[in-house]
Amino acid sequence: MRIAGWNLLTNSTATDRALRTLRESVAGPIGGWNGQLVLCEKYLQLFSPGYTHKALYGGRGTAKTTTIALYIILRMDAAYTVVAGLRKRQVSIRHSSKRVLERAIRWLGLTHRFEVLHTEIRNRVTGSIAFFRGLEHDSDETTRGLDGVDIFWLDEARNVSMQALMNLVRVLRERGAELISSWNPLDPQDAIEQLYRGDVPPQHLLLLETTQDDNPAFFTSPMADEYWRLKAADEQMWQHVYGGKHDSAGGERVYDKIEIGEVPWQYLAGGEPCYGLDLGYVDDPTAAVRVWVLQQHKLIYFEKEAVGYGEDANGIADLLDHVLHEKDAVVTSDNSEQRTTDALNAKGYNLVTAKKGAGSVIEGIRFIRGYRIVVNPDCETVIEETKHYKWKLDRQSGKRTQVPRKGHDHCLDAGRYAIMGREASIEAGKVEMMQLSGF
Repeated sequence: MRIAGWNLLTNSTATDRALRTLRESVAGPIGGWNGQLVLCEKYLQLFSPGYTHKALYGGRGTAKTTTIALYIILRMDAAYTVVAGLRKRQVSIRHSSKRVLERAIRWLGLTHRFEVLHTEIRNRVTGSIAFFRGLEHDSDETTRGLDGVDIFWLDEARNVSMQALMNLVRVLRERGAELISSWNPLDPQDAIEQLYRGDVPPQHLLLLETTQDDNPAFFTSPMADEYWRLKAADEQMWQHVYGGKHDSAGGERVYDKIEIGEVPWQYLAGGEPCYGLDLGYVDDPTAAVRVWVLQQHKLIYFEKEAVGYGEDANGIADLLDHVLHEKDAVVTSDNSEQRTTDALNAKGYNLVTAKKGAGSVIEGIRFIRGYRIVVNPDCETVIEETKHYKWKLDRQSGKRTQVPRKGHDHCLDAGRYAIMGREASIEAGKVEMMQLSGF
C-alpha cells in the first residue's frame, strides 16, 4: 500500500515504513487509523515535486504546521536533505519550529533514525540536517550561511517583511531550493499576502487554503470548544481567527494614538520598568513585555516584547529572560494557569497575579489611554495588535460599545497587567514614582 505522491519523493521501503508508523487503533494527533489515509487529499499536494513555492494559509487548528513537519521529516528520512527552519523572531531554540519537527519524528515512529541535538536535528541514516534561525532584521545577513539548503520553512510568515522575503526568493533562484511558507492571515497588505495572493504570484507556486475540515482531529480537540464559543460570541472575529479571513472589522481602535520610536536611555536611567505576562491557551500566544511608565511626562513606553506559542514552563522562562533586567523582578501575570505560575516561581521568578474582575479591563484601558503611548520599533507584535485591537460594535445599532474585541490583545494585555500592577504597588507604597527631567 502506498500514499499517492510520497513515492515520488521516497523509495518504497521508506514509504512502507512511514505507513506502518501511521497505523493507530484509536484517534491520534492526526486522526484515527482505519485502513485509510489519515492525511486529507488536499495536503497530499504538499508531497508533490515540481514546486519552488509551497504556501499554506488558513485559520487556527487546520493542521498545516503539523503536515509540513511530517513532510519535512519524511523528506529527511528518504534522502539527504538540508532544512532551514526560519521565523521572523527566534527568542531561543525553544521558540523555533524545532519542537514541531521533533513531534513529527515521534508520531512517525522514527526516533531510532534521528538524532535530536540542542540546535539541530540529524538523520543518522541519510545524513540529513535541520537547523533553525530567526530573521531578526531585514538585511542580506539573514541569507548568509544558507548554502546548500534544500527546504526553507518559513513558519508564522505573516510577520516577515517584503525585503526579507525577496532575499529568500533570490536564494531560491540561485540554488534551486524549495520555500514552504505557512501563516494565519491578518492583513491583505502583509508582505506574504502580496507575494502569494497578490496580482502577480511567483511561478511554480502551490497555494493551499486550509480549513478545520482538513484536520480530522480538530473537532474532538480542546480547540473546538473555543471555536464554537467564538462563533456564537463574535462571528466576524471567528471568521478571522478560525476561518482564515483578513481582519477587516470596522470600529475604532482601542489605542488610537500610538507613536513608534525609542525613548533615549538617559530618560529611563534611575527608574524601574514594569513587566507583564499573558499566558496563552491552546493555540493562543504567550506574551511577555517590558514597559516603562514615565509619570512626570504622562508617557508609557513599550520597550521590549517576547512572544511564543504552545509554551511550557521552560519556554515561558525563555520569554521572561528576554525581557527581564533581573530575574527576581516582579512580573504581573494573568491567573489562568496557576500551576504554570507556581512552576515559574519555583524557578526563581517573581510572578504575582493581576487584578481581575468586573470592570478591571476597562479601568486599565482608560488609565493607559490617558498617557502618551510610545512603542519601540522592535515590538512588532505590540504595533500589530494596536492596529487590530478595536471596540466591539453593537450588532443592532452598529454603535461602539465599551467592550474591546478579543483576539489581538496578548502583548497589550501583558502591558496592561504590568502597568496596573505597578499602580497597585504605588498605592500600597511599594514603588516610588519616577521623577525624570527633559524628554
